[in-house]
Amino acid sequence: MDAPGSRPAGRRARRATRRTARRRWVLRGFAAAGAADWSDRAARYRRRNTRDALDVLVANVRIACAQLPVPLALENPAALLRWPDGELAPADFLAELAERTGALLLVDVANLHGDAVNHGLDPVAAFDRLPWERVAYLHVAGGSMHEGRYHDTHLHPVGAPQLELLADAVRRCPPGRAAYLLERDGRYPPAAEFHAECDRVQPAAAHAERQLPWQPQ
Repeated sequence: MDAPGSRPAGRRARRATRRTARRRWVLRGFAAAGAADWSDRAARYRRRNTRDALDVLVANVRIACAQLPVPLALENPAALLRWPDGELAPADFLAELAERTGALLLVDVANLHGDAVNHGLDPVAAFDRLPWERVAYLHVAGGSMHEGRYHDTHLHPVGAPQLELLADAVRRCPPGRAAYLLERDGRYPPAAEFHAECDRVQPAAAHAERQLPWQPQ
């Protein structure tokens, strides 16, 4: 779902269709990188929140949604860098993208924590601006600080700030939508240590669910 200069979204959508016929959703991040930049990992995380970039993303997402057999859920990206010409707040960009395309949202609370640390974003204010009726899924993960920036590594234990954001997100989710995933992509700890991390994550979400006026199905 890439911005100007990207490869045609239609071909990627057709390939994804063959892989996703039995899935409940297709989960997909997006970036401001074009095809020429895609080999540059850093380029994928330079989020360009302009009207022009939004229009291109809307067009690509509509193509994908029209060809996929299941709903598409878009994930808020981890932005290590920001373009200086941003016209929209990140949450407003994501909300308008969902509104104009009919796509669902995947809220990654770890990415939001990274925006708070790296760019001074207020995560609670960002939550207030998201259309929670369109949220299908949540992600949480650990990261680390390096040279003054927070990196969403998926290689470290989940910290207290991420757990607090997860609990807040669960409280805001509509009925039946409080599903979440703990992401871990490497440096796997011993089983007992990993189970202890899961035991920290689950109560944070479960406590939030108990505070809801409805009961998840």
